[in-house]
Amino acid sequence: MSHGKAAAAAAEIIKKGMEDASASAESESWNRLALALKLSELCDRWKEFAGGPLSAKSQPASCEYIEDYIKITINVSESSVLAAARFRKAGIERKLKQFLKTEKLKTEMKIGPVIPASSVSAPVPPYLRRAPVLLAEEDIEKEKKEFEEAGVSDTLACGMARVKLSAEKLAKRKKRE
Repeated sequence: MSHGKAAAAAAEIIKKGMEDASASAESESWNRLALALKLSELCDRWKEFAGGPLSAKSQPASCEYIEDYIKITINVSESSVLAAARFRKAGIERKLKQFLKTEKLKTEMKIGPVIPASSVSAPVPPYLRRAPVLLAEEDIEKEKKEFEEAGVSDTLACGMARVKLSAEKLAKRKKRE
């Protein structure tokens, strides 16, 4: 299930819960859950709100209720970026108010840690994966004896034998290609 479909399914559950909520305390908890989902989406779509260059050096850090409004703290990486962020504060607040559907919103921009988005690449499809290196027990024992004769402990000799044999097999694969 893609992220967008998962968010849509979660939003449907929250809408249903908000419709079914009878008590005010229960209704408030559903409203906070809906806000949490929106804030998660805000983090994913931060580039749309802050713009390309600013979004790379800033990110939403926290959200809290203060009296009757929502306060969102935005961390920026350095003081020069803080000046640019404050210059764009009104535009960012306007977009956030529209996105969160509330007029009771304030933002605070400060210097703090900005954790970059994950750069992990997608896994390689199965048809492009390499076969695992398979080692014969006899070969491992033979190499293990050689390491033990050199004065290496039993467990270390076994591990070193496996590494040596694996490296040799991988080197042979590269020569064939």
